[in-house]
Amino acid sequence: MTNHHTTHDVSCIRQDRSNESREQSRPKQLDLLDHGKHSHATRAIACAASNAKGPSLRDRIELEVAGQGAAGATRFELHQLCGVPYTSVCGPVLALLTMGRVRETKRTRLTAYGKPAAVIVSVLLADSDDEEA
Repeated sequence: MTNHHTTHDVSCIRQDRSNESREQSRPKQLDLLDHGKHSHATRAIACAASNAKGPSLRDRIELEVAGQGAAGATRFELHQLCGVPYTSVCGPVLALLTMGRVRETKRTRLTAYGKPAAVIVSVLLADSDDEEA
């Protein structure tokens, strides 16, 4: 059997060879959709950078309470001092109360909204006339 090509086949073969040589000389175009390959690495780098920011919010709150001395601080004041939403302060304060690292006193102070709030002090301070609420 002879290997005979039609004119069309020959022109297709030449076009394929021409395309191959052009593709080798051109830089490869990146795919717009990375299918998770690059974004996974970027996300991991961003996560590692965000985790290395310093003390936890619970530690920051404990330091703020201790820094207020005998005057203590309310949860509302702590949210302002730490620069975080009020709801972000309640959980760490509860954890510190449960661990016995801070305590609530019988004293209250009004928040900016006129509501009474319990004053929290560090247990590192000597007990004063205030007893735990």
